[in-house]
Amino acid sequence: MELLDFTILVLSFVIVVFLAAILFIRPSRAVLIASLLGGLVLALVNILFDVIAAYANFWHYVFTAPKPSQRFPWNIDPQAFYHLVTHFPVTYYISTGLVYGSIVYLLIWRFEKGPKAWFAKLLLFGIPLFCILRDVYGAATHTAYLHWDSVGGIVLTVLLWPIAFYAGHRLFKKLAPSHQVVEAQRQEEEEREAARIQALKAASSQQ
Repeated sequence: MELLDFTILVLSFVIVVFLAAILFIRPSRAVLIASLLGGLVLALVNILFDVIAAYANFWHYVFTAPKPSQRFPWNIDPQAFYHLVTHFPVTYYISTGLVYGSIVYLLIWRFEKGPKAWFAKLLLFGIPLFCILRDVYGAATHTAYLHWDSVGGIVLTVLLWPIAFYAGHRLFKKLAPSHQVVEAQRQEEEEREAARIQALKAASSQQ
């Protein structure tokens, strides 16, 4: 698949899912920003590992090469563009940071306390394992965008996801207030607003 097609199809869908998750979870502004920063950390660690993999010839990403006649902005050479995206696909990092970073961190935050805490723990320990197994299976069966160039890709993949995921989650936990605190603040604001409206109605009736 061409990277442009990947951007239009996959990234557009990811953004819609991200917005839907925000409407469902209803995080405060501080929690939302913390989740985005956590996802950014996950993406940056992914880029760092891709830099290591590129120099060590451990893996590269497989996208359809652009046609030689295809024109790019600022007169970028199509082959130079192809070489860049097969090692550092920016669009892939955005979707990874949002899906496996920001959305998952928000879900863990939402369910980490209470009767559904098991779901938060499942995400906390299951997502890195899922990403490892997904990359291993995809690279082994040649059904993913990731293609291993040597056995070192296996070792680097096993290290990548726990480090990236938990680094982003640690930053998120440090910056985000707990769900209980946010709900208490929200309830307090709603009570103040209800009291204000009640006072306005009382003043209006007296007139």
